[in-house]
Amino acid sequence: MVEPKWLDAHELAAWEGFLTVSAMLNRRVEQQLKEDAGLSHQQYEVLIRLSAAPTAT
Repeated sequence: MVEPKWLDAHELAAWEGFLTVSAMLNRRVEQQLKEDAGLSHQQYEVLIRLSAAPTAT
């Protein structure tokens, strides 16, 4: 079995930065959707996917 290659200090700092920004962005999108439409991010995603789905005839 091959040992995993661990992140070096620079890669780890970049990864932690990505996780921080990603969490902040998620919270902001959730807040904005709740304020503007009264929807959660998941509810909005379902509506977007349904609106993009082909219609049945």
